[in-house]
Amino acid sequence: MIKKFVCLFLGLVLMASAAYAAQDYEIELTDSRVLTVRLEANESAGYSWDYEISNENAIDMLTNEYVVYDDELDGSGGQFAISFRAFDGVTGDSLITFNYAHASGQIVDKVILQVRADDGEIFVDRADSFSVSGDILTVSLDANATTGYEWVSRVETENMLEPVAEEYIPADTELSGAGGVYRATFKSAGNAGEARIVFDYARSWEDGPEYSIACDVNIDEDGVLELGEIAF
Repeated sequence: MIKKFVCLFLGLVLMASAAYAAQDYEIELTDSRVLTVRLEANESAGYSWDYEISNENAIDMLTNEYVVYDDELDGSGGQFAISFRAFDGVTGDSLITFNYAHASGQIVDKVILQVRADDGEIFVDRADSFSVSGDILTVSLDANATTGYEWVSRVETENMLEPVAEEYIPADTELSGAGGVYRATFKSAGNAGEARIVFDYARSWEDGPEYSIACDVNIDEDGVLELGEIAF
């Protein structure tokens, strides 16, 4: 079930942060009991966030709010802050998907968290993001080069999207074995239609990927992109 954010008080301060192409987001786990996510937004431009929990028997929303940075500044942006909890006595996995969409329905950003519930405690296994701006698609995926795994992308629909750049960004820490972020950028090839990119997380010496992510993109006649379904 998809739910819109409403304004409630949220008395939590976010500590850990991550960034992706068009939007910034922050994540905090408080005593492994409360997960809080904060997302950049600008309702004055006609955009808003919604969210979807794939397993509502394990995860529940606690509170959320939208805070404008400057009430006196016309067009000022702000942040959505939303917190979740895991139910006591329940163990299970869930996806929490955040969609940033225009009032027209065009989705331009997605943040997807893979979380685990374990008898009242909640854990984040990974956080991935997908963003479009005009004719550019940027994908940021959790990765850990120290394990030998790497992301490999392939565009399954010909003449629709062209790869522009990719990079691995290590975590800003001195901890041995720490992970990072794989970031890939694609550009519209100028043809309208639907495109799919598949990302495989694999070791070069092993047969088959550990897992894959498929990203669907819609392209209009002007080459403008819109995010479609993301499949894990």
